[in-house]
Amino acid sequence: NNSLNQIKNLFICFGATDPSNHSLATLKVLRKLFYKFNSINIFTTVGNKHLVSIKKECKKINNCYFHKNNDDLPRILSKSDLAIGAGGTMCWERAYLGIPTIAFPVAKNQVENLSSLIKHGIVLGESMSLEPSPKKIEYFLKMIIENKTLAKKLSQKSKEIVDGFGVERIYENICPAKY
Repeated sequence: NNSLNQIKNLFICFGATDPSNHSLATLKVLRKLFYKFNSINIFTTVGNKHLVSIKKECKKINNCYFHKNNDDLPRILSKSDLAIGAGGTMCWERAYLGIPTIAFPVAKNQVENLSSLIKHGIVLGESMSLEPSPKKIEYFLKMIIENKTLAKKLSQKSKEIVDGFGVERIYENICPAKY
């Protein structure tokens, strides 16, 4: 039922290499759900060993755009209504922009950070398994698409944790101003 869908522009990025191929699992779920989107932008790099299968699946979905080593990532992310991705550094970029996010870890070093973000209601997702679960991807997609206020709440909570002035605070601690 697309009348519920306030989410029109999707951003998918599971890091540079996406070792367990979360990207392909996400695309397969999206194709199965039949929601209509203005754009589905999927980002990866040449370091991803699943490029061929991801690109092939992307071609099966209306308005799905495959990006490899693309410098346009920040602009496209900033215009997205929902991000689906990994639990690494990009969590902070998505939070700063207030992009509601569904996240899954793709490496062990992401588990603790992602667990905390999920626990505090900043992102939706699963933090324990490094393998993609189509059932969980579908569950979280349906949850956010069919709940009109959830995306807005995630966006607000995200903006509360990242204000964009961290570099200035670090600099002030390292080189305090002398008055």
